[in-house]
Amino acid sequence: MAVLLGLETNNSRVAYSVFIGFMVNDDGRRRPMMTNMEDRTQGETMQPPQKKTLLQRWKDSIGGWPLLCKIVAWVVLAILAFAAVMCCLWHLTSEPGKCVASIAATSLTIVGGVGAVAYLVIKYQERQQAGRDEERAKREEDREKGRLVNTKMQDAVDQLGSDRASTRIAGVYALTDVADTYGGGYRQRVVDILCGYLRSDRETYPLGADGKPATDQPRSGDSDKAVESTIIAVMRNHLLKERKADNGEIRVRQIVRDDQLWCDCAFDLHGVTFHEYVDLMDITFVRGLNFNRSKFEDHINFKRATFEGYVVFIGTIFKGDANFSRATFKGEVHFNEAIFKGEARFNEAIFKRDAYFSKSTFKGLTDFSGTTFEYATDFRRMVFEGLASFSGAIFKGNADFCRTTFKGNTELIDATFKGCVGFIEATFKGSTYFSGVAFKRDVNFNRAGFCSKTTFSEIQGRPTFGKCKFNRQLRDFILENGTEAYDFGLIPIPEDNDGLPEGAVWVDFPEKDDKDDGATPIDR
Repeated sequence: MAVLLGLETNNSRVAYSVFIGFMVNDDGRRRPMMTNMEDRTQGETMQPPQKKTLLQRWKDSIGGWPLLCKIVAWVVLAILAFAAVMCCLWHLTSEPGKCVASIAATSLTIVGGVGAVAYLVIKYQERQQAGRDEERAKREEDREKGRLVNTKMQDAVDQLGSDRASTRIAGVYALTDVADTYGGGYRQRVVDILCGYLRSDRETYPLGADGKPATDQPRSGDSDKAVESTIIAVMRNHLLKERKADNGEIRVRQIVRDDQLWCDCAFDLHGVTFHEYVDLMDITFVRGLNFNRSKFEDHINFKRATFEGYVVFIGTIFKGDANFSRATFKGEVHFNEAIFKGEARFNEAIFKRDAYFSKSTFKGLTDFSGTTFEYATDFRRMVFEGLASFSGAIFKGNADFCRTTFKGNTELIDATFKGCVGFIEATFKGSTYFSGVAFKRDVNFNRAGFCSKTTFSEIQGRPTFGKCKFNRQLRDFILENGTEAYDFGLIPIPEDNDGLPEGAVWVDFPEKDDKDDGATPIDR
């Protein structure tokens, strides 16, 4: 695994490559190591010495004279110039004897003007030289700063390669200090190093009774939990950007200065296994966030987080509870093929761009109640094994639930669909509630299957039920409250369709399916 640091200053343009590799100890454990290479760009090639002008050579020759000698030289030079001009004007005048005063005044004027011009030229060149000297000093200062920062980073990365967790934690704080002190592009480089460390293989063998690694035992990341939690805490502190309510009340309190925030940095955390609880509540991400194929062993908390760039959780595994309630997603969101083994809460979240959840699996409670989807939503081929709640959700774009399986109860009470909706070949195995749903455009239940109690009471819209399947065993079933198992509300029921909406059919559902232990429609 390698992490590249481009330590590039404005003038020197020096790039440093820092590689975090691994060295293997005698006990089989892998330790990070770091090497450093310096590569100067072509802009740093040596320039040939420039030829000096006559004036520069003259200035260099008198530069070591004493001040009195310089004054005498300037006076003599002025007298000679005045005499030369007088002589020229005397010979050019027809009657010089009558115009002595005029010739002298003209000569003085000419000499004074030439002297003033010469003085301005000398001052201009001195200023130019001072500017070049200042630029040279600035370049040298930037070089020294780059060398100093590179040394600090190298020392910090060496600490990250230590066998002791306390030393690795010190390395995390040392890198954070570099980002806070020097700011600018160093913030992104520090973020890259910390993300690279989390992506590395941090699992080790547990120690045996003899104090040596027990290679016959499964590896774990327990020994690095303290370092991981430190990195997560440091990231959260630098991602908390102040937010105020409309009344001026501070909702999120900022911990670091504006120039120390990491909100505009890109975070590449693909493939990371998080062993600790990840608390990133109220944080702000301006750029992209990549958790592709990552794994969260414990709970995660993104409550009230703001994601302004794209968000990728493709194939991510959430073993604990995942809390995204009241989060704001301003860019595209990808949760395709993700697995949520605990509770998944997206209640009152806002998706301002397309949201993709296709082929994802929710094994526990899934809460999308009060969520707003402002663009298209892709829920195709998903599996909801527990309660799935979309009550009060607002879908402003098209929503696609085709071939999705709802194994537990499903609630869409008072949800609003302003775009087209597709439940084609979807399967509802638990009780399903569409009470008060508002379908503003086309809604399609063709070839869907409703295995258990379902209510469409007080819905708005005209859904289509082409070859939609309903459980024959519940055809004449009356619930305890006196209502039928299937309540179609205001949906028209043709007289010749045996109590079902147009196009729907009665089928026999098996009590148990060998594949998923749930009822599925036959004749799919």
